[in-house]
Amino acid sequence: MELIGKVAEEKDLGLFVDYLNHFHNPSLFDLGDSPGQLLQEIIGLARENRLYRRFEIKDKGKLREISVPNKILEKFILNYITPLINKTQVHRCCHGGVKSEEAWTPKKSLESHLPCKSALSFDLKSAFKNTSYARVYELFYNCLDFFEQEERKKFSEMLSFLCTVNYSEARGLPQGAGLSIALFNRILYPLDELLFEKCEEKSLKYSRWVDDITITSPTEIDLRYMLGAAALADRMFGLSRDKLHFQQSFPIYLLGHKIIENSVIKNSKEERTQNKVKPLDFSVFEKINYEGWV
Repeated sequence: MELIGKVAEEKDLGLFVDYLNHFHNPSLFDLGDSPGQLLQEIIGLARENRLYRRFEIKDKGKLREISVPNKILEKFILNYITPLINKTQVHRCCHGGVKSEEAWTPKKSLESHLPCKSALSFDLKSAFKNTSYARVYELFYNCLDFFEQEERKKFSEMLSFLCTVNYSEARGLPQGAGLSIALFNRILYPLDELLFEKCEEKSLKYSRWVDDITITSPTEIDLRYMLGAAALADRMFGLSRDKLHFQQSFPIYLLGHKIIENSVIKNSKEERTQNKVKPLDFSVFEKINYEGWV
């Protein structure tokens, strides 16, 4: 809240309103109020701790923290923050949660891995929650390169504050806000590019569906040849300890589908639960030579 007030209560408010006008997308909403008036409403919401409506839901036996932006904040995000974010790049191997000409689906993403005889898959840990304020700030700072340094820092702080929420550990992306997936996919560009390049060097294929990462080989290969990818992702972002899988025997279960020979087929949760191989023990990391990965 102090970050917003600092901008709003100083002479920089006029400069920030000019920035808002620059990125306004009138095709999305008719704001009615001026950007300055809208911003003042958001400052009021921040002071009352009402930028997001927060609650918990039970999903697959786990409690998830949901944060839905206030309608005023959502309008502000769609008109001013989303157009700015959309000017930044998403990696070509990022398939989930992006709008592109390819119109990716989980099935189409997996078909890009065919032929597939070995597959390593893993999930990033608490993906949105662990996407820190600092990572969001860095993305905005890189976007706002048309400002002088002081304004660039101040506006990056403000936008990062609006697009993150407090968790018990630190600020992170809100699960339940539409902009979170767009920010997440762009923040992960460096990880996508690094894993993609390493996989290409080893004749492997790489893709990411939101927080699910898939790496495959057209031949049967040793787990140790692929596991460095998981070690890299764990070092940079953190992995879910119960979702690290290595599969070689058909069917290979990935993204709610199964691969049999050169076909990708939808499968049921019951079938997947019954037949998918058990997760790898993370202690295997201690026994692997990661030469060529890290």
